[in-house]
Amino acid sequence: MKKTKTICLGSFKALEIAEVEDDQITPSLQQFGPPEGTENVICVVAVSSIGEIKVITQINQDKARWYYSEECQEYIETDFDEPPGLYLVEFWIEGSRDYEGEYDSWSEFGEIIKYKINVEDRRNSKFEEEDWRNNFESKIYEDPGSEYPRCLFIVDDTGKGFILDFINGDKAYKSIIKESIQYMHDIDLYDGITSLRLYEADFSIDGDMENILDRDEDEGLKMSNIKRVPLILEDKLVEILSRKDKRIEIFCKYVDELKMKDEHIK
Repeated sequence: MKKTKTICLGSFKALEIAEVEDDQITPSLQQFGPPEGTENVICVVAVSSIGEIKVITQINQDKARWYYSEECQEYIETDFDEPPGLYLVEFWIEGSRDYEGEYDSWSEFGEIIKYKINVEDRRNSKFEEEDWRNNFESKIYEDPGSEYPRCLFIVDDTGKGFILDFINGDKAYKSIIKESIQYMHDIDLYDGITSLRLYEADFSIDGDMENILDRDEDEGLKMSNIKRVPLILEDKLVEILSRKDKRIEIFCKYVDELKMKDEHIK
């Protein structure tokens, strides 16, 4: 005999089909949903110079509540409100029913610590109005440029690059800027580039560059002058350590673990 059994998974529910023998329920072999963690998500969040937001990695994905972890990028991309830079962030989701009985949910951010890097704030730049979001492709550049773009980017835990800034964006060739954005996919396949690292690099055409508007078909994009930038957390933990509760202790545990490693991100 088969019976439908409701199993609670955090704020969600899943239905499991179970075999019933002698009034005893024997769970089926199929597992429904990931295991339930108990911690808030501790993650590294990047904010680009023009305000794009990306979750680079989740430090405690195996111990965080799975629905916090799954929804992390979408919520943070909408709700995170820090200036351009790189941050270690504590995140979770809260919710309640409104006066019409509809359930609403929102981001909550606990402790936030900044990494020791400076990213220019260019959020007041002009963007093409027909684009649905502001990014480096929709950014309006005043002139075509006269030098190779110098890019500051970080590689996430999937191997994809996320651009924090074009350091010389005002003077750089705008056509190469737009090509380099597409170059960010699977950038960890490039020799010398590793996931969860921050880099500066020049982007240029793999050719003689005599005329940037008259390129040969085999002249693709290349990186040069690659510089790895150290990822070090700020030391401002006095306020956190002065408060005593379990949540703060968990966050500080991960901060301490990160600081014992070569770079404070892994």
